[in-house]
Amino acid sequence: MEKSNSMINLREKNSPKVRINYMARRIVVYCLGIVILALGIMLNTKAALGVSPIISIPYALSKINNLELGTITFVIYCVFIFIQLLLLRKDFKLRMLLQVVASFLTSLFISIFNRYIFIYNNIYIYHFCF
Repeated sequence: MEKSNSMINLREKNSPKVRINYMARRIVVYCLGIVILALGIMLNTKAALGVSPIISIPYALSKINNLELGTITFVIYCVFIFIQLLLLRKDFKLRMLLQVVASFLTSLFISIFNRYIFIYNNIYIYHFCF
């Protein structure tokens, strides 16, 4: 009797409906992670706490060229993906191009948070902290 129940559970786990639900949950969690990452990047830069190593090049270029941080971030991430393509060559799989989509979403949320997060004066931060 137990053997048949376990077989039913295996069939249910491998059904297309269960796989689609599982993939949808994974995509939602991944997108939520991208939003939190972009928010963290903007809070760090706006509060003058510094930048992470991966965002330091786009941040410096955005300050030098007076361009939006999200736009520069997308361009730099695409350059990194292109370098990855050159290094991997035959081992680069087509699905790895989904990194471009993730880069676009990250850059988009960086731009959105850049527009709507304001820190009016850093003097208040320094005054109360030190």
